[in-house]
Amino acid sequence: MFLEAANAKVRDWVCRGVRRIPIVECTFCNKTYRGRNTLRKHLKLHFKIKNYACQYCTRSFSDRSSLRLHEFRHSTVKAFNCNHCDRSYYSQAELKQHLVFQHEERKFVCPVCSAKFPSKTILNDHSRVHMTDRPYICNICGYSFKRNRNLTRHLLCHKEGKPKGKVNGCMFQKSVSCQHCALLFEVPTELLDHMIDQHHQEYRRAQKGMHVCPYCNHSFDDFDKCLKHQNKHYVIPVNTEGGKIYECGECGRQLRYKSLAEKHLLSHKKNIVLDCPYEGCFKKYKHKMHYTRHIQEVHASAM
Repeated sequence: MFLEAANAKVRDWVCRGVRRIPIVECTFCNKTYRGRNTLRKHLKLHFKIKNYACQYCTRSFSDRSSLRLHEFRHSTVKAFNCNHCDRSYYSQAELKQHLVFQHEERKFVCPVCSAKFPSKTILNDHSRVHMTDRPYICNICGYSFKRNRNLTRHLLCHKEGKPKGKVNGCMFQKSVSCQHCALLFEVPTELLDHMIDQHHQEYRRAQKGMHVCPYCNHSFDDFDKCLKHQNKHYVIPVNTEGGKIYECGECGRQLRYKSLAEKHLLSHKKNIVLDCPYEGCFKKYKHKMHYTRHIQEVHASAM
């Protein structure tokens, strides 16, 4: 399969001096690359081939350049220091990335929620949050996602066999992530505390402008109020002397099991509609149980 993918048909040619370099396409993700060697290096990511082992630790890599960069960290100090804070890095490229993300002006503004980002690529990725379509569908349980990385993280729940909760009949952990360091938190107020402690400058900048709740589209002119409001859409874990219980963020009702708390939380959503994610099927359901039964009985072959 690897050799077949590496020998993909040439889509075009590009000239570099007297040389003609083929432009080939990856059969798995449709990305194009100049030269078959570059395509082979990319295909190792899909096939999870890591045949370059570090001589200092147990890590391995798919290409020699990544291995050299990693081994460089074992044998040297962080010589590239940031002039704005006490952070230091192993390479100039890492330092430049840090400056762009942490210290330079965020020029790219989301037209929907006014959030600012350091690059157009990150802004384009963020814009998917405001779209209604969910093109990335899990082939195991049928749950759909707006971004591919969310689907990838979700598939790990099936692979590891350690599901944390249920939504629409699918096992996964509902969490909120920090856009600056990608850490995950169980409830939005935990993210707020993290922002204040670890990303104070970004937190101060986030105070300006309008903020929209991604669950109910309510708008707020205060970042703190927006995150605190989002707690009502979550099940909040509470530690007690008798063990952990789960509290409904909407009404405060406490239940022993998280699954029951999530089911109770859905009862507050009067107009909830669960759309079947499969193309050509326009079934809609109000209750998760009926939605799950439809997926398992009607689309079992597709799953």
